[in-house]
Amino acid sequence: MGRRKWTAEQKMEIVLAGMAPATNISAVCREYGIVQTQYYRWR
Repeated sequence: MGRRKWTAEQKMEIVLAGMAPATNISAVCREYGIVQTQYYRWR
């Protein structure tokens, strides 16, 4: 299984989704198939 390449636009979309009010970060990460560590690294 290879590594997934995320474009800058995709990263921005995921980070903004996690910054919405009353959003659960773990749910956002699960939805996009990333781990929370990756999310916080992009943020």
